[in-house]
Amino acid sequence: MTNNFLVGKRILVLGATSDIGMQVVESISMCNPKEIVALGRNILRLQELKFSHVRIYRCNLNNEKEVNGFLDTLSPIDGLVVSIGHVHIRPIKNEERKSIVNLTNEHLTNVINAIAKLDQRKMFAKEASIVFINSISGINVSFIGGSLYSSMKGAISGLSMNLAKELAHHRIRSNCICSGIIDTDKFREMFSKEKILSLAEVHPLKRLGTPSDIANAVIFLLSDFSSWITGINLKIDGGYTL
Repeated sequence: MTNNFLVGKRILVLGATSDIGMQVVESISMCNPKEIVALGRNILRLQELKFSHVRIYRCNLNNEKEVNGFLDTLSPIDGLVVSIGHVHIRPIKNEERKSIVNLTNEHLTNVINAIAKLDQRKMFAKEASIVFINSISGINVSFIGGSLYSSMKGAISGLSMNLAKELAHHRIRSNCICSGIIDTDKFREMFSKEKILSLAEVHPLKRLGTPSDIANAVIFLLSDFSSWITGINLKIDGGYTL
């Protein structure tokens, strides 16, 4: 079902080839946007995004030349969705400098660099909205083996709050969606069916989240319906943290 929640808006999605990112692109395409610019590293996954108003662009945010080349093609945006990073489970005693640097680059350094360049080039339209798809880990809860992952997610929340203040003079908003456990293909590769069922049972709503649950919240935070909301961590976790 189509609607006009994002009519006339140009939305940039970073990390459009993740399971959640792909759903975000599909859901936004049903809201009559002016354009969706879907950015990712996996060209085959990008080519699956055959929805209306979508322009795909392959870019590795770790490559400065590719980032600058992409920005040269971009017109001012009304919304930015950041759906970058993957779950990383490893005891702190097993972490090494290489893994720490790699995860920091992926989850934090590349994101900050991209946003800095967007701001430098005045790519945020007035009253634009930035939405980070983040996690309850590092903000509300953590888990064994989650020291590095939770650190990155806590940092993204801090980044979003600071952007909400720093960009407020242009009425640019920044918010985080702090997601609980989302049932994705990659999640199912990590855990057995029995484990997934047991994880669903610990939620008061007795189910895991879906990519659509997150995409619906993204649309709300991008839209004018949330025009007086900025700097928040919107917890979407099926009641897990209760």
